[in-house]
Amino acid sequence: MHLKRKQAVEYMKYAEYPMSERTWYRWVQKLNNSKRERLYEIARIGYEEEHTDSIEEIETARKLLWKEYEECKGAVSRAAILEKIINTRPLLSSYYDSTKEVVEKPVAKEDNDIQVAATIPTADEWV
Repeated sequence: MHLKRKQAVEYMKYAEYPMSERTWYRWVQKLNNSKRERLYEIARIGYEEEHTDSIEEIETARKLLWKEYEECKGAVSRAAILEKIINTRPLLSSYYDSTKEVVEKPVAKEDNDIQVAATIPTADEWV
């Protein structure tokens, strides 16, 4: 809410969460220190939901377009519908590709360190 410290403490008292200015300040610091983790969590949850919703919407639109295509009588209209169906393909493919990247588990950092260390030549191999 972008309140100043005294205003925020007054608001918290009004909202039935009374605390001192020092306690409020510690909570603000704690929240500021955990911003990145909170952003990652929000992005992870929001991204997954938005991503699956988008895929479902595109698939539904394609089904409806195919239904319209089958019911349509005019050649020009059928061609326009086919063009729209074809234009959804790159969108759907990009969503599927990014889904594959998200689903694949990244290699643990410790494993990378071990692999890198194993490929470094020893003193005997230099000679």
